[in-house]
Amino acid sequence: MIRAVLICAALVALALAGNAAATVTPNVRGTVPALSGPKMPTGCFVDEPCDPPIGAVSTSVAFSRPGHTTVRVRAVGGTFALHLAPGTYAIGVTPATGDVTPATVRVPRTGIVRLRLTIQPTP
Repeated sequence: MIRAVLICAALVALALAGNAAATVTPNVRGTVPALSGPKMPTGCFVDEPCDPPIGAVSTSVAFSRPGHTTVRVRAVGGTFALHLAPGTYAIGVTPATGDVTPATVRVPRTGIVRLRLTIQPTP
């Protein structure tokens, strides 16, 4: 009987440990603002077709570094949060409509990195 209780307690402890490991706190947070550039609302002209601002479409942010799998996260409502291993990452945005600033980020071992991405449209 005692053995069954100990086994049951060990299984519960393992289940709780598995859930604790699955809930990792984001260490990179950021925004992809709808306004990219010097306070231009959308860059559209009246009565002409126009693409919506970057933040209004489904935007994904990609973090990559040599020898590792690229990590992608969706910017919901123009914001994103994720957990990355320490290191330096190149940043990309999909859909690719221009040059992303900053182009790289260094993720430290401790603390949170806050990014405000801007996109300079390519001609």
